[in-house]
Amino acid sequence: MEFQDEVLDALRQAVELSPESGPLRRHFAEMLLNRGYARQAETEFRKAIDLDDLDAPSKLGLARALHSQGQNSTALLLVKQVIRESDRPAKAYILYARLLLALGSVERAVREYRKAIATDPEAVDPDLASELGLAAIRSEPSPPAADDGDETRPSGASAPDAEPISELDLEISPAEAYTHRLRRLFAAHPRITFQHVSGLEAVKQELNAMLVHPLNNRQHYRAYEKSLGGRLLMFGPPGCGKTYLARAVAGEVLAPFLAVHIHDLVDQWQTQSGRMLHEIFEQARDMSPSVLFFDDVETAGTDRPVSRQLLHELRDPAANDSLLVLVATSAPWDADPDLLAPGAFDRVLFLGPPTRADRLDFLRRLCAGKPQGNLDLPTLAGATEGYSFLDLKRVVDRALDDVLRRSLDQGRPQPLTRGDLESAIAAIQPSLPPWLEEAREHLPPRGQDSVYRELRSYLDAFS
Repeated sequence: MEFQDEVLDALRQAVELSPESGPLRRHFAEMLLNRGYARQAETEFRKAIDLDDLDAPSKLGLARALHSQGQNSTALLLVKQVIRESDRPAKAYILYARLLLALGSVERAVREYRKAIATDPEAVDPDLASELGLAAIRSEPSPPAADDGDETRPSGASAPDAEPISELDLEISPAEAYTHRLRRLFAAHPRITFQHVSGLEAVKQELNAMLVHPLNNRQHYRAYEKSLGGRLLMFGPPGCGKTYLARAVAGEVLAPFLAVHIHDLVDQWQTQSGRMLHEIFEQARDMSPSVLFFDDVETAGTDRPVSRQLLHELRDPAANDSLLVLVATSAPWDADPDLLAPGAFDRVLFLGPPTRADRLDFLRRLCAGKPQGNLDLPTLAGATEGYSFLDLKRVVDRALDDVLRRSLDQGRPQPLTRGDLESAIAAIQPSLPPWLEEAREHLPPRGQDSVYRELRSYLDAFS
């Protein structure tokens, strides 16, 4: 094929003269892809890989070419292979995150993006960060201490872990937490809405009525002197959508969003954690309408100053007008009892295990667009009671790994089958039964605590 481009044509001729040169062929493929010739680039990347099956840059290039043609599932499997075989390059994590986002797996995309930045801070991709609802922040040195003694950064604060310890959007790090930088930690509104959340229809309707509808109809609510803010405590087993729902709320109201892991706040700021919590609320108020999400709030139970400060901030309705505060915990029995007392939140919501319909919807989303046979997902949804959304994601990931190995052996893409999914289900144990048993052990006597009414009803129904 001849190109109406002198550079491409010259490279084509060079490749024809040196067909065994992998680097030259890869360079040609990169140029093709950059100029919009995705199919031709795919062909050349494949030839480069045939010359060296350990050529990670060519495999990543092939994945990009496939992504350009909408073949995201195949590209994803290829990038996973690169990550396993190579020294986990940041570029691979960035591409992995972009592919996960294209496939609708936003929370996983957030984690992989953060791995990329932890591996190489220079790998920041502002466009991708914005799409994920993250603040695209490069690491910066801390400002010099003021002459009168800057207490903003505690001497014992530690740097963030290289591997993220939660599924949240950001880590609060000493280098970024100065008040004049705090605004940058708030992500532009996430591009996730309730339509991206699998199942949970009743929960979404309640969140819409309580939090979203007032902010999207401000004039009507103002006319009747109704508050536009909201305080919601969500509790339930891990992996069942609390973080994703919080991000979707921010996307629904087109508001800046910040997610904070309470353990990170306490661990990294120590004696200054209460002050930093106040600064976070103050910045959120200045940017209102905005959405704050605090996860694993039970970890504040061991730090009374943080718990008291959180309660103080929550109980100021005038200051929190147009501010949505969502707090999550998977162990409410370990949280400060005052957080569960009447008045701390407008609503306490039990976010329980996904129903069969929820699991079916989620499995359909995970498998959509992938080469597949007759999966019989309704039957598989029925066979996965006790599996969280995160468990189901692991099931599908494991099944796709098997498909990838089979495809590489066959030399062509193979379909995902019901057998692949059944084998993965057999290999991955559901995480919810142990949590439900623990919850049952912590239930107070009947009639003594209305907070757990929904949880008790669920346990009674499935006992």
